[in-house]
Amino acid sequence: MQDEQNTKNPFASELCDYVQDRKTFYCMPGHKQGKGAPAFLKKVWGEKVFSYDITEVSRSDVLAYPKKELMHAQQRSAEIMGAERTWFLVNGSSVGIHAILGAIVKPGEKVLVHRECHKAVLMGLVFSGAVPIYLEPVPNLPEYAYGSVDLQKVEELLEKHDIKLVLVTSPNYYGISLDVAAIAKICHEHDVLLFVDEAHGTHFNFHENFPMQALRAGADYVVQSMHKTLGGLYQTALLHSAGTSEFFDERVDHMLSMLQSTSPSALFLMSIDAALEEVHQKGEEL
Repeated sequence: MQDEQNTKNPFASELCDYVQDRKTFYCMPGHKQGKGAPAFLKKVWGEKVFSYDITEVSRSDVLAYPKKELMHAQQRSAEIMGAERTWFLVNGSSVGIHAILGAIVKPGEKVLVHRECHKAVLMGLVFSGAVPIYLEPVPNLPEYAYGSVDLQKVEELLEKHDIKLVLVTSPNYYGISLDVAAIAKICHEHDVLLFVDEAHGTHFNFHENFPMQALRAGADYVVQSMHKTLGGLYQTALLHSAGTSEFFDERVDHMLSMLQSTSPSALFLMSIDAALEEVHQKGEEL
């Protein structure tokens, strides 16, 4: 049973074993597994949570270039979500957006951007030096909820401009989803990569009545928040690749190693691992 659990939650299970085996810690953080934690927090949270607030130590793994249990956890997550590769994110979906823009687009190159985007997209454009070509949203119901795009307009803009990447948001904050499959078809006919901000649609993969998940609809890269609709802690997210370009995947590796924290708390990584496995097993029930 323990081996089965380790397979299903490879990173979370390994960290549990590590914490239980250790008697004394001579590493960070300074609260020393709760011994030096603020009394108020120990009273509110309990002491056990501090035992797992560790980072990249022996028998753990390195988030930037995982080789052990964290690598296995990401591989299992990719299998669950239908991706070729999956990266765990501890700086939210925002860091995934920044990583994709930084990895794929050079300064001065053009990105077709759905105007109704998160501010992380705008910050990513500044960060990457990309030039935005905006795709205006089409009014939809309910009133003031924008979400749809004109597919013909997508085609026209791709023909008019030398676009390196198309970036759309689906679903939006109001739950309106785009026809990602149709957009992907247009993009690929023009040899352009499609990146979908699916932060609010991580649950789509786990019930047949939900819209088709962007990755399965043909997107090349997709970012999803684990905390918005699933059981992950705040800040946690997933970045997926369909495997379109190994070259760009390697650039994403390097970009995330620069943008993410070098001291990721195991609490975040364990929550991604465990929450994704639970929804995989009990998706429709949940």
